Amino acid sequence: MIDSSMDPWTRLVSNLLEKHGDLKAGLACYAIVLLVALVTGCMFLYVALGEINLLDVLSVVFFAAIASPMLIMMTIQALKGLHSSRAYIESATQQEKLLNQTLKDNINRLNSEIDERKIALHAKHRAIDELRKEITERKKAQLALETAYKDKGKFIATLSHELRTPLNGIVGLTRMLLDTELNKQQKSWCNTVFSSAETLGNIFNDIIDLDKIDREQLDIAADSINVSDFINDVVNFAGLIADQKGLEFNIQRQGILDVYALLDPTRLRQVLWNLINNAVKFTHRGGVSLLCHRENLEEGPWLYISVIDTGVGIPEDQLEKIFDMYYKAPDSTGANAIGSGIGLAVTKALVEAMHGTISVSSVQGEGSRFDVKLPLKLTTAPKAQSYAGRSLNILLVEDVPLNAEIATNLLEQRGHEVIWAETGEDALCLVETEDDLDLILLDMQLPDINGDEVARHIREDSRFDDLPIVALTANVRSAEQELEGISIQGALAKPINTTRLDRMLGELFGLNAQKSANPDELHVYELVDEAQASHLDIETISDFVASMGVTAFQRSTELFGRLNPKYCEELREALANGDIEEYGSVAHKMKGAAGSVGLLQVQLHAKTMELDSPNESAEVLSAWVDELTAKINEGQLALHSLIAKLAETE
Repeated sequence: MIDSSMDPWTRLVSNLLEKHGDLKAGLACYAIVLLVALVTGCMFLYVALGEINLLDVLSVVFFAAIASPMLIMMTIQALKGLHSSRAYIESATQQEKLLNQTLKDNINRLNSEIDERKIALHAKHRAIDELRKEITERKKAQLALETAYKDKGKFIATLSHELRTPLNGIVGLTRMLLDTELNKQQKSWCNTVFSSAETLGNIFNDIIDLDKIDREQLDIAADSINVSDFINDVVNFAGLIADQKGLEFNIQRQGILDVYALLDPTRLRQVLWNLINNAVKFTHRGGVSLLCHRENLEEGPWLYISVIDTGVGIPEDQLEKIFDMYYKAPDSTGANAIGSGIGLAVTKALVEAMHGTISVSSVQGEGSRFDVKLPLKLTTAPKAQSYAGRSLNILLVEDVPLNAEIATNLLEQRGHEVIWAETGEDALCLVETEDDLDLILLDMQLPDINGDEVARHIREDSRFDDLPIVALTANVRSAEQELEGISIQGALAKPINTTRLDRMLGELFGLNAQKSANPDELHVYELVDEAQASHLDIETISDFVASMGVTAFQRSTELFGRLNPKYCEELREALANGDIEEYGSVAHKMKGAAGSVGLLQVQLHAKTMELDSPNESAEVLSAWVDELTAKINEGQLALHSLIAKLAETE
């Protein structure tokens, strides 16, 4: 903008420069000068001489034409310089104003932060002082709480009535019928009813995995397993379900399979269960075959597994859709096949998560063939290790009393001293006050602050740089991601597996000893039938019983029986109050408690309640609580039956 203090001539030239540029403005000024020279010359001659001489006028104009360009150029350059100077001054002034304002804002913000930090520092000091004063009282309260949980069973009667869902009634009554004298047709009918009810449970497992697939949380936990032994386990299962339908089952092996490889036995077993169960379901005569062979390719060894049946087959135009979610190929009558339509979709997702491939070929009316190809990473047989050194002083940070009792018994049986902290704050106080800690077993989800924050606080103090921290979690991979950047010495899955615990202690403290096998060790697997096994985590129970005995396991299951009504009531109260966060927290506790005593279905359902509660309606959450109660009753029936058999074998 042109300053109003300039004279009109200057404003005129400046406006021309801004609107038309140097050349056009110069030409315009040049024309104006010539015009002014012409008019001025005429006026001067007329006034001075009384007449206008054309030659004299042209002389004046010619002189102006020669002299004015330089003057115009200088004027234009001067004005341009003036414009640049004014623009620079205005820009500098504006920047100075912005800088001054920014400095003022920063100073105000820094003053606010300093005040806030002073307040936080004072609050932290006060909190530390208060926590230190309460350490003795907290220890007494902790001991009293442990005693209360152990003695509570003396004052509480067992549940007199148990609710059962229709599915539980079907399974229980069918099992009772199968134990009675039945003719061939009746037994066939009962087997069909029983298999159908069991299939519902397996569909539920598929639904859980389907949810994990949708959230991209499908984890593969590879372990060193013997491939040949694993196949033998599958053969036993497959032969059983094929025999129930009167079908032949054949197994063919090729290549060297008696090797150890890193595979996820649970996921691979689920894949083969789906394939074999489908093969049996859609085969009415003939049989099912399982082909297993190992082949060494350029990229390494691969395991090929094929499930072949002589069933109804799949129409050729349906083969490309067979692995699609919720897709069910129509049968020969045109009706959709029986089933949920998710089993094969989940199977494909599991195979791909294990870096393998699955394909299908079929001829309608002659049968189908499913081929699974998995990479084999060969390894050595796992060595059982145990810690054989001095007694350790271990801080156990666990908010679920049942889990804490089991872990404490497990560690004390090995001669270690255990201090229990129920919250993250208690753990930090004990780390400060206990001088002879050798190890911290840290649960990742605590009621006040999470395990990663506890570990971070401990590692901020250089005095505890050499104090090992091992995370306790239901998801080892997730815990490792949360603790990334924090120095920890490992992670153990809950419930604690004694073999992994012994291996971890041996690795941390450098004294490993081969764990001798006990020839009289109880085989829990032989004491349960298929219906009971579907409700229980047999591996966890077997490990528990082998480590601490039947009596300790029975006490833990009794404690769970006394605690679970309280947890269910807390879930209903949280739902009634609309407190979804508390609902998820209680479900987390129930998940850990159920996992500790091997209630697999209860643990899986509680995990779903914990993770999905924020996204569901109150009606669904209420139905989940009822379903949880039913699963607890089913699982406890299976547990009581197993404990009775275990007691008879002692």
